[in-house]
Amino acid sequence: MATRYSLLTSTAIATIVMLSTSSVSLAADIPVGGPAYAMDDDLPAVSGLNGKIAVYGGWQDDQVDDGGIFGVLGSVSVPLGHRFGFQADAQLAAVEDDIFGRLGGHLFWRDPSKGLLGIYGSVEGYDDTNFDAWRIAAEAEGYFDRVTLRMMAGFEDVNFGGGGGGGGGGVDSELFALADIAYYLNDDLKASLGYRHMNDTHMAAAGVEYQLQNGFFGSGTSIFAEGRVGENDYAAAWAGVRLYLGAGQKTLIRRHREDDPASFDETNRLAERLCFKCAFD
Repeated sequence: MATRYSLLTSTAIATIVMLSTSSVSLAADIPVGGPAYAMDDDLPAVSGLNGKIAVYGGWQDDQVDDGGIFGVLGSVSVPLGHRFGFQADAQLAAVEDDIFGRLGGHLFWRDPSKGLLGIYGSVEGYDDTNFDAWRIAAEAEGYFDRVTLRMMAGFEDVNFGGGGGGGGGGVDSELFALADIAYYLNDDLKASLGYRHMNDTHMAAAGVEYQLQNGFFGSGTSIFAEGRVGENDYAAAWAGVRLYLGAGQKTLIRRHREDDPASFDETNRLAERLCFKCAFD
């Protein structure tokens, strides 16, 4: 197990480094530095009805088991007046031999020239493990030229009923926290480093997203990847494609600050699955 964990950890880190290097190379002809974009302090919280859909896959490993992950995540954002917005998330994914589903929502205030404050809630479950969970949290983003700080902290209630994984079942309720610092090397290329604390497990994360110059189906299209390493011999890496819908032609940084808020969800639900399982085995 130690050898496999070491190999996957190295692979996860190498994947992020290679993808980051490739993205920087692809975008080398786009100037780096300078103001991100014209920061109009009268922009609305959400520019208009818009959405996104992501398809991704990868691999994860911890002290219990290892397996592939594949999923689809969709979000829709709507303006609520000038300074408020709402985003609904839905996810369906395969994690090892389980089918996973989640519904979530963000209600937030945002000034695209300054940042975001909001509340988040979600419910989730797996089909053959009697696993379900709900979360409620506060979230915040701060915009500093090309730097974005993202944070989420709140309360999670996890019920592992013992239907899979050989455990006797149980309920675990505690605080959780997620944080990222992201830097836009140019308007269409973002690199990030992050921290995750969930179910008493600490994890480090690194990610990259690059918006292609020519999108599919007339929409904005990006490629993204993330890798994580953490306690309980946890390591993972995944990559995917994301389509941005309904907001017209925009740079990546403008999409993230003017349209749908960024989300931790396509990764954190998958990443914690085995850590939750460890707690009750």
